[in-house]
Amino acid sequence: MVSFTDDIVWYSMRQGDKRGTEVDFFDFTYDGLITNSFLQNGLGQLTDGEEGDTNFRLDPQELGIKGYEWVGWKNDTLIDPGPVSIVFKFDTVRNFSSVTLFCNNYFTKDVRVFKTAAIYGSVGGLYYWQKVDNYHCIRDTVVEYARKVQIKLGNMIARYVKVDLHFDAKWILISEVQFDSSEY
Repeated sequence: MVSFTDDIVWYSMRQGDKRGTEVDFFDFTYDGLITNSFLQNGLGQLTDGEEGDTNFRLDPQELGIKGYEWVGWKNDTLIDPGPVSIVFKFDTVRNFSSVTLFCNNYFTKDVRVFKTAAIYGSVGGLYYWQKVDNYHCIRDTVVEYARKVQIKLGNMIARYVKVDLHFDAKWILISEVQFDSSEY
């Protein structure tokens, strides 16, 4: 059963990418609009409470879909491709303490936790400001396990939160995004 938390009304982002012939890092359960590989105004795997296994080639739920718990994006350019951007809308204006992303770091398979994250807030969804400086993730070249990365938001007041993730390898894989917030 899919359940959604954190008072998130919807999130919007680019659909995940296909990895070869075996693994599709798509948001399979997304319930919003999907237009030209862009997901808009819905909820799906990033907020369903299910964390993916480090080895994304497994099918632990026996659904016939390897890597099902992961949504992933590929950097296949030689120059900076720009960030993976995810916009979250909440039920009301909230006071945000932190955001936690469950990320894969299977670096022998060209997957790493993002290099930097920029977090922006907005009250109306049109104009965004950056509350905290870019979060720089320390590269782990020893442990390949998937992990939670928590970013402190310093009591950011917003109804919309935009998360920009910058690549540190060929792939970024995210399984869950959770916010610590309270009503404002």
